[in-house]
Amino acid sequence: MTSLTCTWNGLTFHAYLPDVQWADVAGIYIFAKQGPNGWQPSYVGQTISFKDRLNNHERWPEAARMGATHILVLVVPLQADRDRIEEQLIQACSPPLNTQLKPDRVSTTSLSAALGLRGIHPTSKR
Repeated sequence: MTSLTCTWNGLTFHAYLPDVQWADVAGIYIFAKQGPNGWQPSYVGQTISFKDRLNNHERWPEAARMGATHILVLVVPLQADRDRIEEQLIQACSPPLNTQLKPDRVSTTSLSAALGLRGIHPTSKR
């Protein structure tokens, strides 16, 4: 099975199709699509359980209508770390479906640029 990844600040996110069986672990998730300049987020969130949160997420239908095809995930056990990473991503990317934690001005930065991957496409690993 091929897994797409992207790295930000030393943290590696893994991209999955939305219909996978999710693990019961905590972390950060991003609803995104791949664009010509890398991943483009439509929503960033956090959860104490991917299994409980992602199986029927209320924002996924909207994200899919906006073109989201994958969910990028990062396992983050500590709540304080999830809060910090989520806020940084939302402020850097300004995903259209996030209404909280956004900066005062709207940014058109893609997820790849926010993750320090400007001009670099996600890597495929086996």
